[in-house]
Amino acid sequence: MQSYQLDLTPKQRKAVEVLVATGNIAEAAREASVKRSTVYRWREQENFQRALREAETEAIRALARRMGAMAEQATKALSDALTDENIRIRLKAADVYFSRLIQLRQFALLEDRIRDLEKQLGVEIPR
Repeated sequence: MQSYQLDLTPKQRKAVEVLVATGNIAEAAREASVKRSTVYRWREQENFQRALREAETEAIRALARRMGAMAEQATKALSDALTDENIRIRLKAADVYFSRLIQLRQFALLEDRIRDLEKQLGVEIPR
């Protein structure tokens, strides 16, 4: 059990788990054996919000690790598509490549700007 969930009831922990997995309040309420209004009320509580945010962050990190492990395969697939005999496939692959390259560059620039702002504010956020 994650530390952020220690101050939640078992039903709240179940609701967090289902909300992270599905985003569906009705399903979270059903799985936690509570009314939907209860889940809505929990979502207004600071400890539940924190637990949900941290569970979502951990789920995203786990997904990023899995995606990172697939990067080599994705790169090969894109490389193969760039040399495909079908011009439409090559053009689509080139479009994907350049679009992602631009997004990656924008992301790197944003990270640099955020790091500079944090330095100016005297704040260091662990990455």
